[in-house]
Amino acid sequence: MLSDIPRPLGFAVAAVAVAQALTGHTAAARATYDRLARDEPALADEGRADLLAYEGRLDDAEDAVREQRANATPAEISRHAVMRALGVGRGDLSSIFRLIHSELEITLSSLHE
Repeated sequence: MLSDIPRPLGFAVAAVAVAQALTGHTAAARATYDRLARDEPALADEGRADLLAYEGRLDDAEDAVREQRANATPAEISRHAVMRALGVGRGDLSSIFRLIHSELEITLSSLHE
């Protein structure tokens, strides 16, 4: 389907990957995110982290989001609220509070630049 479109929009490619994952085709979803990474690497990375969480691989998802967050701009930090959701899913409140604190520090420091 995507091969019929020379340069599909990134969100359309991501939507296909989500549909693949939700229908049990996680390997195909991963391959779709790999294709997306050629044009929109940040969106592909987000999708891969979501896919890891969907698969129940919460530690891997958290690592992926931490890596994204290390390179994120302040505007992208809100995306990393997923980490708080992962912490809630595990009942890890101290992790949630550390993440909120570090997000606030990054946001505040960017205001002074």
